Formats: sequence, C-alpha cells, structure tokens
Amino acid sequence: VVSIAKKADQLKTIKLSGKLITDRSLDHLAEQCQHLEELQLQGCEQISDASIHQLAKQCSQLQVLGLAS
Repeated sequence: VVSIAKKADQLKTIKLSGKLITDRSLDHLAEQCQHLEELQLQGCEQISDASIHQLAKQCSQLQVLGLAS
C-alpha cells in the first residue's frame, strides 16, 4: 500500500477489500492520495476508527468509503 500511494497521488478510486491493511498503511495512503473519491476497505479488520477519522480529514474529496465486514 505504501509503495502504491507514493506513486499514485492522483488516484481517485482504490479497492483494497479483503487485504491486510494496517493503520499505518491507511494513514500513509491518506497522506499521499488526497484526491481519492472512493476507497473500498471491506473486510479490512485491522484499521481503527482513528485512522478512518484521519482519512476523512485528509481526503476531503472522498465520497464513497466501503467498510462492511
């Protein structure tokens, strides 16, 4: 996730459902991919509410966030 974020700061949609995503990875993604409009994280159970909050603050264009388990 970190290497994707470094190279893809203009991505608008990322689907990471079912992947092992940590708070650190999500924080880095939010920092690097601030133009996100859609992020799918279904089944990613290792992320905390604090990381979701940080994502919402940093990715102001985010319109769709999939979090179902």
